[in-house]
Amino acid sequence: MLTGVLFFVIYLVYITRGCNSKDFSEVSDMPDYEVRVYVPERRLTIILFTLLAIAFLWIGITLTLNLRTHHTQFYNEHKCLLWLMTFSLSAPLLFRSVFDLFTKLDEHFVNQNNSALFYALYNATFFLVTDLVPIFG
Repeated sequence: MLTGVLFFVIYLVYITRGCNSKDFSEVSDMPDYEVRVYVPERRLTIILFTLLAIAFLWIGITLTLNLRTHHTQFYNEHKCLLWLMTFSLSAPLLFRSVFDLFTKLDEHFVNQNNSALFYALYNATFFLVTDLVPIFG
């Protein structure tokens, strides 16, 4: 529920400031657009993905430990799978937040790697870590 509300707030900020604002109709307003819209949204994305990763990890660990306490036989049969799922569900969110934080802190990294090869490798790595690991895990 909270995640839906936060995504709705992000959408409203983008629509009201980025798309419908007459302040950003000129190309010369791009630095102002970056300061007023892009930077706060990037900060909010980092915070949101970090909180979601922590929440998934915490809830997964709590559920797994409760299974160990109350359903010992089921836990003993599936403990490797339970721990693997716990970490593979939180890993994509953590990967996204760490990568976004790294690009926010190191602008030279973004400017230096602004090429088609970098984005191809980033998209392939992001797809592998965020989509395939949870599915096959």
